Amino acid sequence: MGLPETWDGIEEEVRELFPAIRPRDGVWPLDLETAERRLGQRLPLVLRGLYLRCGLREDLLHGFEHVFPLNRLATKDGVLIFASENQGVCEWGMHWPPSTDDPPVLRKDFTATPVWEPDHDRLSGFLVWFLLWQAVNGGAPAGANGDADASVLEQLTGWRELDRTGCHWTGVRFFVRPGQAVCLADPAPFYVSAAARDADAFAALDSSLRIDWNYTWPED
Repeated sequence: MGLPETWDGIEEEVRELFPAIRPRDGVWPLDLETAERRLGQRLPLVLRGLYLRCGLREDLLHGFEHVFPLNRLATKDGVLIFASENQGVCEWGMHWPPSTDDPPVLRKDFTATPVWEPDHDRLSGFLVWFLLWQAVNGGAPAGANGDADASVLEQLTGWRELDRTGCHWTGVRFFVRPGQAVCLADPAPFYVSAAARDADAFAALDSSLRIDWNYTWPED
């Protein structure tokens, strides 16, 4: 299955891990238009879809890393910066003005000599990975993290591994099935992060993977 090219496709990939998106979860169109006038350019279609559908959702956009609210969107050195890592280790952005409605995403790590580097070849692909990353790091209603040896790959037989086309996240793999997601950080032994849409889905995930979790949520 290829990566989605529209917001509807992105939502299809992640909706089973989060409470349903409601009409009131999006920003007002007038607020979006105000931000675009300030920036001097319409946002690319995929990013517009994110704000209009769920721009006010804390679990999706601020559960771990942070997508900026419209009033914090800013450009610097020809890059629109729209998200940051939770401890300020890196930022994500795109060339501004964008060349397409699904532009490449860049990442700048705050090293001694920070530079913008490729993160995803398409914004739509980035958003799927980003939202799944939010889910397995506390954004979903239930989940856990722990460690596992290489045998966990055998336990994931029958899960769908997320398409890595165009992704520059080295050493990160996502496996999904309805209502559940697992993220492995290479190399083995793996750091494992898991998410589920509710406690029952997590219990099923837990029984199938047999991992001694370091932390689970929600806490009792």
